[in-house]
Amino acid sequence: MAWAPADTNLPALQGLVDRAEVRWDGRPPRGRSPGGRLLGPSEGEPWLWVGPHMGVATGEFGPERRSCVWAHAVKGGLRVALAPVEGEALLQGEVALLDVPREGSPVTFRVSATPPGSSADAASGPEARVVLTDSREGSRWRPFEVRLTGGGALIEITTARPDWRQVCFTLALTKASAP
Repeated sequence: MAWAPADTNLPALQGLVDRAEVRWDGRPPRGRSPGGRLLGPSEGEPWLWVGPHMGVATGEFGPERRSCVWAHAVKGGLRVALAPVEGEALLQGEVALLDVPREGSPVTFRVSATPPGSSADAASGPEARVVLTDSREGSRWRPFEVRLTGGGALIEITTARPDWRQVCFTLALTKASAP
């Protein structure tokens, strides 16, 4: 099922999560919360979920809030496969480590295009990569964009040590205009 243009409001982000395939180190979600969050594979890790959130990252002029998709990094990586788009489109967004009380390991946030008709594992198209450091060290909201050509997109979040690595990202899809 193709997904429609989304802005960064919470209902649009919820729709995106509803159509995404999410895996924590290859493990699927165990279910959904009443609020629609995809719950991580283990009940003993309540911080592992993917879903809409109001994220806060401290910027140059103080706290900056965004409606975003919360995703907590895990050893082995977190993968969010987005459904294919129809035709050409530009996927844009911002990503940040949320403000947390502890420093931690850098996080790599990578978005790559998947060719039309292929699985998310075949991500081989254009990609954007953002390395995030501790939010208090200047990891503010960082922009990214990837051109999609009829396929989907794969978001991968990896880190050496996942403790206190709460990532939030926004997404907006703009259809390419006809020549």
